[in-house]
Amino acid sequence: PNDSIEPIAAGRPNSSADPFIRLMLMMQSMSVGVSRLRLTGDYSESSYTSARGAHLDDQAFFLVLQNFAKDNFVRPSRLQVQSLAFAHDLIRGMTPRRYLQQRSRLEKFWIQGPGREQLDPEAETAAAVARIRSGQSTLAEECAKRGRHWRKVVRQRAREIKFWDEQIGHQPDLEHTAAFLASISEQPQAAGDSAPSA
Repeated sequence: PNDSIEPIAAGRPNSSADPFIRLMLMMQSMSVGVSRLRLTGDYSESSYTSARGAHLDDQAFFLVLQNFAKDNFVRPSRLQVQSLAFAHDLIRGMTPRRYLQQRSRLEKFWIQGPGREQLDPEAETAAAVARIRSGQSTLAEECAKRGRHWRKVVRQRAREIKFWDEQIGHQPDLEHTAAFLASISEQPQAAGDSAPSA
């Protein structure tokens, strides 16, 4: 009954808490091999240049992991499943004997890992176009960075060009000029595309 409680005034957090927490987060990010921006998702005190540099470093690190997973897990698993499927005659149109004769050709395939979105789409797209034009890169490499297969992109682009030629009569003006917008508004609407009445 004679005991008394005296609360301790810790005085925490103080003005030095934020630098200390930032240091801890930076050390954690270094230990796992990624940038502090990716670890915390806090871009409040970063510029585009620093964020871009951090993403490039992270991309180089993830590329090593992707290649390791591709060579040690994805490709061996795919080849094993493919070999078993042909061995049990589960693939129509090709016998196991024919598969063995053409094995080197049939075991070539494209492995596409996940890509990333662009921080500055306009600048990064222009840089990608410049790299392709100068021979420093290819469409396959640039599409792979976005997680897309270049053949699928080309096929879809061909379908869109064909649609514009057949349905509209000319290719789209990506600058969205007044003449282009006027030509679109003058095109008759297809059945089922009419706007609902009020």
